[in-house]
Amino acid sequence: HRYEEAHRRLPQGLVLGSETASTVSSRGVYKFPVVREDGKIDVSLQPIGRRQTLDFAETLLEWIKAHDGHCPFSDKSTPDDIKREFQVSKKVFKKAVGDLYKKQLIIISDKGLELTKKG
Repeated sequence: HRYEEAHRRLPQGLVLGSETASTVSSRGVYKFPVVREDGKIDVSLQPIGRRQTLDFAETLLEWIKAHDGHCPFSDKSTPDDIKREFQVSKKVFKKAVGDLYKKQLIIISDKGLELTKKG
């Protein structure tokens, strides 16, 4: 009975299946600003905007370090390959690569990404 009452009173969200494959961070802040025309809220478990890019840049740097300073993925990799390996979109991947490159932590080559001495 209580469940049915709460279900009627509160908007119901939708978590996309592609987002349930990643780990939800206990320190993450998840905002749900979009209310659909039918009154439902689409829920995203990924951090939003710049925070997601910064978080993933750190994750990518650690991943490269753990793989002998090399990452075979690049802007030429398919979105599916990037999503399968890192659980982020190609857009987020490319932004994180750009951040690491600007900080001179990686170099970009035909073979993928390589750590610099600074990285």
